[in-house]
Amino acid sequence: QWALNDFVIERSLTPQLISIDVTVDSSQLTTYWADGLIIATPTGSTAYSLSVGGPILVPDCGVMVLTPLAPHTLTVRPIVLPDNVVISIKVPDNPFVLASDGRSTSFGDNGQTLTIRRAQHSVKLIKLPAQDYYQTLRSKLRWGGK
Repeated sequence: QWALNDFVIERSLTPQLISIDVTVDSSQLTTYWADGLIIATPTGSTAYSLSVGGPILVPDCGVMVLTPLAPHTLTVRPIVLPDNVVISIKVPDNPFVLASDGRSTSFGDNGQTLTIRRAQHSVKLIKLPAQDYYQTLRSKLRWGGK
């Protein structure tokens, strides 16, 4: 599956937290105990990830962010990673849903490993001459208003 904005792993059919094992370039990052996990690109960082406390990523910065959804441990925070890493995700014990840009696929509790990496191709976005990213942020987020 492809995604321009984000991948979201969420619990399915259960009110309990799910365990999400995350490895970055073959090195264990952590096991999240949470309602889910968002992996967002700079384009997607101002959507779901931002609404649950993730940072805003500037469009051309070449990174992605992992933002946990309602983590069980308060010390678990979003982490920004370079976009050239390979992220492996395993949900060993519970059924879960993977959404890529809002398109959902259900997975059983078979412990399947998902691999997320930046695609080799890129997407060209249109930028209007009068458009300024920081002005858009100030306007939409009402920064600096009196």
